[in-house]
This record gives sequence, C-alpha cells and structure tokens, in this order.
Amino acid sequence: MTDSELRAAERVWKASPESEEAIRAALTAFERAGEDPPWALLAASPRWRKVLGFLGEWYARTLGPADGSSAADLAAAEARLGASLPSILREWFLLAGARDDIPQLRQSWSFSDLVGLSQLKADSQGWVDLGWGHQGNGSWGVRLDEGQPQVYAYDGFWQEEGAVDLVGDLEEFYLSFLVEEFTWNGARGGAEGVRYAVYWDLEACLTAAQLNYSRQPVRCLYGGEGDAPRPNVFGDEETLINLNDPEPVYVLTRTPEARERAIGVFGEPPE
Repeated sequence: MTDSELRAAERVWKASPESEEAIRAALTAFERAGEDPPWALLAASPRWRKVLGFLGEWYARTLGPADGSSAADLAAAEARLGASLPSILREWFLLAGARDDIPQLRQSWSFSDLVGLSQLKADSQGWVDLGWGHQGNGSWGVRLDEGQPQVYAYDGFWQEEGAVDLVGDLEEFYLSFLVEEFTWNGARGGAEGVRYAVYWDLEACLTAAQLNYSRQPVRCLYGGEGDAPRPNVFGDEETLINLNDPEPVYVLTRTPEARERAIGVFGEPPE
C-alpha cells in the first residue's frame, strides 16, 4: 500500500463518510499501510458501532476524539509489554482509552474494572488482563500473539488455571462489560432522563422480560448456575433489563414512556 493509495482511499471516505464501501476501503488501506486510522474513521467502523451506540444513547457524554489514547501512550504501553498490541485492541484504546467516566482502574466505585492502557501487563505466556471481576470473581484477557484475539474468562492466574471459557470477540466483550457496569452502578454517568429500578424476583422478571422485550446482543460475563448461563440482558432502544443470577434485576429506561411500560411489565419497584 503506497502513501498515495492510502491518501486516495482516505479522500474517498471523507467525501462520502456514510458510504459503507468507502469506510471499509479506508480502514483496509490504513491497516495495510500499518498506520492508525483517524478517530472518526474508527468510530464509523462496523466493528465498534454497537459500543459507540450504547455510549452515545445511554451516557451523558458521547465519545469524541479527545477520548482516545495518544500514539505516544500506545507506544509506551507496547514498549513496556515488549510486544505490539493486536490491532483490534489498539483500536479500542485509540477510541476510548482516555475516557474518564467508564470503568477503569482509577475509579474505586466500579463494581468491576477495565484495565487501562497504562496498567496492561503480560504474563510469561503472553496473556494480558483486560478486566477484573467484582470482588475477584473472575477475570478476562487475551493473548498478545493472536492477530484476531478472542477474549477468555478465567479464575486465578493464567499459568495456573488456564482459560476456562470463551467470551468472544473484543468488541463483544467491551460492549457486554460496559452494559453490565452501567446497570450495576445505577446508571452513573447516564444521560439526562435515564431512570433506574431494582427488582428481586429473578424468575418472574425473566419470564416477563422474555414475553415483552427482545434479548440484546450482550454476552453474559458472569453467568449463572449450570453449564449454560441464562440470557441476561433484554430490552429495546429505550430500555435495558439486566438479569444476573443470583444478582438482583436492574431495569433502566431512557424516557418516561419506557418507564411506564416497564412498570406495567414488572410492577412498581420495591422500596
């Protein structure tokens, strides 16, 4: 990929920023050239649309170019690790690595923690933690030597226990983590109008959610009892219902109409 070819693909994308073909071509051009895409191009990538859509709809502040980690910070992290970050993980930090109101190690109120860029560490086998569960309840990580890394959940240390469960792609993990944390933390940092309610009858709420809402594309990071974790996030464009077994049920709404509908489905929240 020559520089002139890269700049030509970038110009086509800038001229037609909504064109799926232009977005894909520009992303491919930057990847082949070994250069980081501009923030706006990464934000338009199909890979990250669900994550950015969630942050844009439910958080008080949408993501912007200032929320991404700098090239210098990324270079320092890679020097410390002694290896390059997989390109998809690098994309996440370019998009949101400097964001200060999503779960990070520096925020003590978080039930769980996403590992920030400056805290990334690799063990002797090349495993890197991406997140730590509530009260030590599991962790999630990837291998540095995987070009298209999958996120695994595990207990203990990688070298002692090994990966125990495949979570999925990086974008699936980050979306699921953000949804879980946003609901658990009472919609802290939420947009104006977001309301929060807690219910305690898990079985009744699960039945009601299955009958009245759609299951959302969010992975169950903690799971429930048994071999297969039950579906745990339902809702629509204005409602999020997080059913974590054996945790309480968290219902978040973005509009008065959605709140009234949720009350009709689940009843008035208990005191």
